Amino acid sequence: MISMFFSRFSHMVREYFFPEGEQVFFKRWGEVALMLFFVTLFIPLKLHAYETLFFSSGDANPYQTFFLYLSDLFLLGSFFAFSIHFFLHHEDVKNLTWGNRAILFFWLLLLTLGEISIFISPDFTLSFLLVLRFLECFFLYLVLINNLVSLEKIFLIIVFGLLGESVLGICQYVLGSSVGLSFLGEPPLAKTMSGVATLMTSGGKILRAYGNFLHPNIFAAYLIFGFFAIKNVYRRAPYPYGIITFIFFFAFLLTFSRTAFFAGLIGFGIYYYLTKRHLSLRTILTMSTVLLILLVSFNVGALLFSRMKFDDHQALQFRSQNFADGVRLALDHPLGVGLGESSSAIQLVVPDKLSPWEYQPPHNLFLVVSSEIGLAGLALFVFLFAYVFIHLYQRRKLSPQVFTLWIALFLLSLTDHYFFSLYHGNIFFTVVLAIAAITLQSNPDHVTARAHQEEVLPEVSQPKSVS
Repeated sequence: MISMFFSRFSHMVREYFFPEGEQVFFKRWGEVALMLFFVTLFIPLKLHAYETLFFSSGDANPYQTFFLYLSDLFLLGSFFAFSIHFFLHHEDVKNLTWGNRAILFFWLLLLTLGEISIFISPDFTLSFLLVLRFLECFFLYLVLINNLVSLEKIFLIIVFGLLGESVLGICQYVLGSSVGLSFLGEPPLAKTMSGVATLMTSGGKILRAYGNFLHPNIFAAYLIFGFFAIKNVYRRAPYPYGIITFIFFFAFLLTFSRTAFFAGLIGFGIYYYLTKRHLSLRTILTMSTVLLILLVSFNVGALLFSRMKFDDHQALQFRSQNFADGVRLALDHPLGVGLGESSSAIQLVVPDKLSPWEYQPPHNLFLVVSSEIGLAGLALFVFLFAYVFIHLYQRRKLSPQVFTLWIALFLLSLTDHYFFSLYHGNIFFTVVLAIAAITLQSNPDHVTARAHQEEVLPEVSQPKSVS
């Protein structure tokens, strides 16, 4: 039995890497490496490649630390494998595309502004490394829009990755601490640790669900994407779809991310308005009953109600002051302070001395962009969001999922900075932007009635895979 299994497995490997009559060995390795990149995105093992210490105590700000992730290595491996393939097969290069011209302009100008910021930044090394990270994201964008690995495979990996993250986040909430999976990249968590996201109740602190992410807000953003990804993976299998969606939703609630709740509510409201779809009464009653049992059993209902009343005045005051500090920083430095330097430079405009983790970039994507790469960077991002929104709006009935995702991305950007300042935020932004670019590049006349009914993401024809 075992020998038969290994025989079949080895045959499958040979057929995959050495198909008869085709020379695609390096292309196949590129595909495998890229899929492993998405797998290890949810296993964020990392090294402190570079760290700036700016406190006399030796404490470090995580926003001024460059981490080298295991997933980075797989993405670089994918880049080299694909490069070798196209070097050896020049005829395949003609099938590649740069994608939408306006979005390509955005990437090139972003990289240019990042390079300029290196010479403005007081920390040359950190800004240089962050430019390389943006270059890495640009390569990921090109791979996705050229369909070198199908979106369906990527969505499948994301769905199962987020399923594991959801179970982990639920366990973290129940235990009130880390589960003990640091060897898989789980961050150290405890309700008593400073800087850990918690809720204060009459019975003490409650830990918010993190998964393997650096903050519950990023986890919640990924789950919003996960709700759409699962529609495409299990669109013909209602039971797996229902079970996994429910686990996602419960973990989503345990992040207690108000911004994500708002973005999700608005986004899905628009989606169901555009698609004119509705849930059956039986489905609504079943999900409501199970959800009510879980909310009562895990004492989540009261916490959600308290959270949505905005009683935590200290947190709201911090956000308000952080926004004001970001505006002042951007106005004082119209050319920017350099990539990765906003959390350090914001000390200059903060009147009180804070804990290391409290020196954060402005909690607004557009503010952190203008603070780090200047007002030109702000104009660039405003152009991108407006351009993509206008063109997706024109296709909103053909591509409601993509249009909704872009709206959710915009709403999340208004109250947080992680799409620009943190690794997983960079990847999230890149994937959604690539999906939008694929949608804009496709001819709406090619959308079939079947594809429209099934709501494939994106609901347009994808570019042909390079063979």
